[in-house]
Amino acid sequence: MMSHNTSRIRVNGRHLLVAVVALSLIIPAATPLAAAAGGTSVSIAPDDTSVDVGQNTTFEVVVDDAQGGVGAAEFGVTVDDNVAAITGVEVHGSGATATDIADDGSSVDVEYAFRDTADSGSVTIAEVTVQGVSDGSTDVDLEPAAGNDAVLIFDESGTGYDVTGTNDATLSVEGDQPDPDPANFEVSSLQAPDSVTQGEAIDVSADVTNDGGQQATQTVEFRLDVDGDGTLESLDSQAVTLEADETQTVTFSDIDTSGLDAGDYTHGIFTDDDSVTATLSVEAETLPPVSGFENSPADPDDDGLYEDVNGDGEFDIVDVQALFANLDDETVQNNSDGFDFNQDGDVDVVDVQKLYNEVLPE
Repeated sequence: MMSHNTSRIRVNGRHLLVAVVALSLIIPAATPLAAAAGGTSVSIAPDDTSVDVGQNTTFEVVVDDAQGGVGAAEFGVTVDDNVAAITGVEVHGSGATATDIADDGSSVDVEYAFRDTADSGSVTIAEVTVQGVSDGSTDVDLEPAAGNDAVLIFDESGTGYDVTGTNDATLSVEGDQPDPDPANFEVSSLQAPDSVTQGEAIDVSADVTNDGGQQATQTVEFRLDVDGDGTLESLDSQAVTLEADETQTVTFSDIDTSGLDAGDYTHGIFTDDDSVTATLSVEAETLPPVSGFENSPADPDDDGLYEDVNGDGEFDIVDVQALFANLDDETVQNNSDGFDFNQDGDVDVVDVQKLYNEVLPE
């Protein structure tokens, strides 16, 4: 008579029924059947190892106490795919084998049969190759194959071992950390007035962000194209220290515009890496009216002199009379450059005469 011990494994996604046939010639009825395969643990070896990023290492799957060889097995091995990846598996001996490595390298399922291993004791049944992916540590765990509830190990006769436990391993992956990105000071959110009257002070601010990976200190400057040549001159600066990803609002206060002529000026805030600019319109200063008049003095020909003393929009003999009558007026004396028509440094009756000569018809 013949006795049959049976187990099932998957090959290429299908279940294959394997009959391991133990042939006996004529067995007396009183002869007992073969005993169970016994108990054993299954281990991953070595239990602790390390590897560099990008390098491979190999773990053995070991049946620790095989009494009748190992003819078939179904098991899985898993790792943390953020740290390592399973790249290959080799089953020892010859026979039918099915392996399935996950696309992300996080696991492998192994199912095989028809092995002829008469070894007893500690038997290595497979080797799993693992590659380091990134700096860190991961468990290398022995798990049931997909669809199973336990790790299955069979002896050569097809009798299942009682798997009493599994012993996992740890893999440490080591690698040089990439250097952090250098500091990079970006400028944004420029805040400044669009226009200002000559002599008024202004405040200008912007957000400066270090979007690099290192702390650094840079000189942050307020610049303005004073002479209109296209090059912005530095009028003020600050030393600013920023951690990686830190943002600071940098403000330049009380910027004096008294030295600027009326007109449009390009200005902005600059770092070593970036800048933001805008246009500031400087409007001519409006003087208080000369005593006895409603309107402020005006400069009709834009030469910097207030020929229209009474501010009525015309330059005529009335302006000459207005200057003569108000030489000591605060508006005239406090803005003497605008009423010094003969350019001698004083505002007096000689300037009245000069203004009179300009009014006379040629």
